[in-house]
Amino acid sequence: MLCFEVTINGKQHCLAGSEETVVLSLILNWLRRTDRVDLSVGALLEHDDATEQHVDWIEQHDLAVGDEITIRVIDSPEPDEPVQKGEKRPRETCSFCSRRKSEVAKIIAGPHVYICDKCTSRFLSAISDDSLADKLGVTFESGETSECSFCGRARNQVARLVRASEALICDVCLETCDRVIAGDVQ
Repeated sequence: MLCFEVTINGKQHCLAGSEETVVLSLILNWLRRTDRVDLSVGALLEHDDATEQHVDWIEQHDLAVGDEITIRVIDSPEPDEPVQKGEKRPRETCSFCSRRKSEVAKIIAGPHVYICDKCTSRFLSAISDDSLADKLGVTFESGETSECSFCGRARNQVARLVRASEALICDVCLETCDRVIAGDVQ
């Protein structure tokens, strides 16, 4: 099966892959506000029982200038077990309201989250008129270390960050999702 072999400074850290992989991702990013370089390797697994699960092999936050990261795409019958496994949940369920794809007009996938058209509309309404937030059941996140579950932007990098359940979405991603739902963006 297709796997990512990830080596950091000459030491193999993981051989990521699974027979049940739908999406295998490797994300390397730098956050200016913390001057931190993060590496994450994860996947979305699809199980036979109509559930999916997010898993991670690497969540490394201490990379520095001079570190060398090597990624090889290989075929291997025996990948490493993920070090972290999320809860199994029904496929394509909104992370904010738990509605299934069959219950909404559209659902949009992020790296480890989904948002439906109903939540997108509700959150945008609350952002445009603060007085609607309580009525619509919308909570705005104020914690400086909080990050958008879709793009990773920190609270201080966006105008608004909406929280529902354990998921967060920023105003920028909400506007993008709204354009996707409207058919303006693919």
